[in-house]
Amino acid sequence: MKKIICWVVAFMGMIILLPFIAFGAYFSLEIQPRIGDIRAVLATADKENLKPPQKVKDLIRVSVQPSGFVARLLVSTYQKNENGVVRDRKSRLIAWYIFVDNFYSQEEVFALFCTFVDNGDGQGLNELSIRRFGRPISELSELEAAELVAYVWAPGYMGRSRERLEKRRDLLIERTR
Repeated sequence: MKKIICWVVAFMGMIILLPFIAFGAYFSLEIQPRIGDIRAVLATADKENLKPPQKVKDLIRVSVQPSGFVARLLVSTYQKNENGVVRDRKSRLIAWYIFVDNFYSQEEVFALFCTFVDNGDGQGLNELSIRRFGRPISELSELEAAELVAYVWAPGYMGRSRERLEKRRDLLIERTR
């Protein structure tokens, strides 16, 4: 009977520890090698993307959960196979989310968001601001900033309908109040 209890306890310990071991292996093999790439992108990023104004941060915060969205952006940037297809699995997203949430400050998360976000024709919130309004995000009104954040929520979807974009923009402004 003692042997059976020992085997059951060992088996339960393995079941409990296995996810932590798997996360550690995934972190070591997939995420850790990308930390230098992420730092390099941030080092060369547009200064407007690195320090977005508070109104933009507030709009991002009410639009999406920033750490989760950044995790998805990083997965789509760094987890592509040889054919360019994103290997998007929930376990990968969870691992990247844990990484982003624990290894980056809130300011860095906003910088990553503004730098990596898809703007419909490239990456970066400030690039979109200059393309749409002719000036950087720090000089935008609340209405214009809300339109940018609404647009990057789903560029293909929002870009096809001015009405949808305005509805989302108004919703974001309402949520910030």
